Amino acid sequence: MLVESIAIFMVLLVMVFLFLRAHKRDYAISAIPLTIVPLMHTLTQLLGEIKSLHLSPDIRAAADVLGLAIAVAMMGMFCTRCRTRRSKYAYLLLCGGFVTALTIIFIYNTYVPA
Repeated sequence: MLVESIAIFMVLLVMVFLFLRAHKRDYAISAIPLTIVPLMHTLTQLLGEIKSLHLSPDIRAAADVLGLAIAVAMMGMFCTRCRTRRSKYAYLLLCGGFVTALTIIFIYNTYVPA
């Protein structure tokens, strides 16, 4: 899942860049936590391949869960920028759901390779 995690990370970075180009700074900042989980997964995969380290699946899964925790904490900090309670809940539900689903997929593919 190395190529997939790099692709997801790059697409999310492009999204952040496009928000910045459109002068939507708050949107760009709010989208940054979405990049944490793919970045952590990519780094652990690359560390295992480049450094020839044999990282156990437990360590890779722990890194993914750590990325999830960091992303959710950042979302909690950034949701204070939302004006209404409804938009806070929508932001947390959609972005948190995306990051959680992505983490579950990464962990599943760590333990059950294709």
